[in-house]
Amino acid sequence: MPIGKSLALAAVLSLVAAEAHASARQLVVQGPFAKSASSRRIDQARAIVAKAAPVSQHLELAPKAKLPSRRAVELAQTHKGLPVLLRGAGVAFDDAGNARFAVIRLEENLPDDTIPRITGAQAALKAKTQVGLDTKPSDARLVVFPTPAGARLAWLVVPSGRVPTVPYAPVLVLDAKTGETIVRWNAVNAAQARVYPANPISTPNLIEVDLPVEEGTPALVNSRIRSTNCVDRGNRRKIQGTEVRVCEVEQTAFPDENGDFLHSPGEDDDPEDSFAEISLFHHANRAYDYFVGLGMAELKSRLITVSNLRLASELVTGVPDSSGELVPFQNAFYVGGESVFSQLFDAPPPALFFGQGPLRDYSYDGDIVYHEFGHAVADNTIEFPFWYHTDEQGLSSAPGAMNEGLADYFAAVLTGDPHMGEYAAGDLQLGTNGIRDLDGSDKCPDNLVGEVHSDSVFFSSALWSIRRTLHESDRPLFDQAVFDVLLTAPSGDLGFDDFAELLLASVRSSELGEAGSKLAEEALEARGVLPSCDRRITWNGEPIDSKDPTTDHTFISPGLNDVPIAPLPYAPGIVQFRVPLEPTGHLAVSFEGVGIEGVNGARFRPRVLVRWGEEPIAFEWSTFGANSDAQLTAQSMASSNAYRAQTKVPEGVETAHVMVVNAGEQQGIYRHVHFEFQPVDEGLPPDIAASDPFVPRSSDGGCAITLTGSSLSSGAWLSGLLVLGAAALRRRRT
Repeated sequence: MPIGKSLALAAVLSLVAAEAHASARQLVVQGPFAKSASSRRIDQARAIVAKAAPVSQHLELAPKAKLPSRRAVELAQTHKGLPVLLRGAGVAFDDAGNARFAVIRLEENLPDDTIPRITGAQAALKAKTQVGLDTKPSDARLVVFPTPAGARLAWLVVPSGRVPTVPYAPVLVLDAKTGETIVRWNAVNAAQARVYPANPISTPNLIEVDLPVEEGTPALVNSRIRSTNCVDRGNRRKIQGTEVRVCEVEQTAFPDENGDFLHSPGEDDDPEDSFAEISLFHHANRAYDYFVGLGMAELKSRLITVSNLRLASELVTGVPDSSGELVPFQNAFYVGGESVFSQLFDAPPPALFFGQGPLRDYSYDGDIVYHEFGHAVADNTIEFPFWYHTDEQGLSSAPGAMNEGLADYFAAVLTGDPHMGEYAAGDLQLGTNGIRDLDGSDKCPDNLVGEVHSDSVFFSSALWSIRRTLHESDRPLFDQAVFDVLLTAPSGDLGFDDFAELLLASVRSSELGEAGSKLAEEALEARGVLPSCDRRITWNGEPIDSKDPTTDHTFISPGLNDVPIAPLPYAPGIVQFRVPLEPTGHLAVSFEGVGIEGVNGARFRPRVLVRWGEEPIAFEWSTFGANSDAQLTAQSMASSNAYRAQTKVPEGVETAHVMVVNAGEQQGIYRHVHFEFQPVDEGLPPDIAASDPFVPRSSDGGCAITLTGSSLSSGAWLSGLLVLGAAALRRRRT
């Protein structure tokens, strides 16, 4: 899991992907195309876009400001010299230079006036007030920000201040006319160690390989990668006023007199073995070569890899520790931009950090290296955002889930093994079957949780099943088709079905043709990806839990901080429940729930939406509203973590749709969703108006994550995870 993208303003532009469903629809145009008078691919791309979308001739399009790829041309939209975030076009080419397909997403509803009323300094001050970090006027950049109601002139603000003990890097978009906060999110995703496949289990025999070491250099370095180790010298480093013990990033693997690196593996818990540095260097270079072969441009700077990462105990537990000992780190992650890790360990981005866990050394594992490198690939191509996708069903984890799923898919391609994390599972006491299995039976909506790793499997399994069905000689063609979508899509803020549509176009225009596209479509339909991921779960009379044991069978309830549009009265849910009704007077809804403590913001505040009939609850985002018939108070029961709500059932209604939503800023988790039919009113709170204002309550004790009197506890589903400071936002495995 990536821990962050570049927080330089130019790179942060790629993070902003608020979906403008009504104002900018995605257009996919299939080749072949008429021959162009120009041999330059940029000219060919412009001609294709102009013909497919004539309106583009009246809009500003410029080559995207990143290194070009031989397989795709990307055009970014601007307006009066300002970037229009996540709008543009992409055209995919084959090796012979023929255009295959185009993806176009342009914003027409643009502001006439691009003179801000709020200055950059004022925007920075507003941002500082909201997030509590040092923010300079130079941290703000003027942009055009698409929304469902039309594009708005806005300030994109990336505070340069940092929190030393938590992975917290807020980004804000402020209306440049009114100063209103349009959206705010944390660009650092604190992923936990849960996806580290292991060569020592699946391929236990050592082999000799050639290392692409730079000639004349007595260490593991070349033009692309520099491999290092984390060595404890007893040093301490002060950051943002806090002094912590750190290991030093150094190169420790050196060649013998023959120039070879024939080091032996250390023990699984060896904290500073040189073999980890060698293993990571080999696998990272193999992944780099593979993706460049698919058409990826070289990364803009040399990639740093860090093995055997350990942290000061207070950073892991959040509890002050005068001893300052370094403790095992059960994680691996990609850093695309400046972060607290880059500062603490003097490892400028881009960088891959691999922990030394209590029982496993993650650098030994080829799959985990390929997975994390996959995040670097996504970071430099499709650029998935860090928030939930919005659609008529509510919120979807699709962008993050596809980021994880594609990293898993390409890791499986490189190893030929659909099982993820057999070796690392031993560090987490999960046995030797691995953490995720792309050869499993996951599908939508059965295996949805709202957590990106859990929700990735049905998507990655669909891709793997397509590949497995193809003849061996055709599989690389499918891999290329998948990668071409990453190169071509102008935005990563996509639903699962949006990506599938692009994939079918890519497959159809490849050598796999219509037959391959049909095969892919059938596999995607079998997994529930197409025609769309219908996120309704039908109640069968028993309490409903998620199917993921690693989340303690809970569902995630996103908070207002997770929604890419603001302000809203509540954050919609990920799933909704279809309830066959019995003849009764009242429907009672109950569930166990708890808030997940965050860096800032008000606690988990669950509410319940109800719609009568067979039509599901649907959302309209341009003005934000739901077609629900009732919005209910979810009453917390005394001395427990149970919530309960009830409403009167209209006469003659046979079906209800129910969704748990969250009026708090921070996430929650819930499970044991159950429905009862009562003949009379139990005296619970009545329906509340949809206009009920949200009043932040950040210190009322509601953000506790220990569930008294219940087996549902943060300790259960956060077991084995790194807690980066007592106030860190809890996230689960990579």
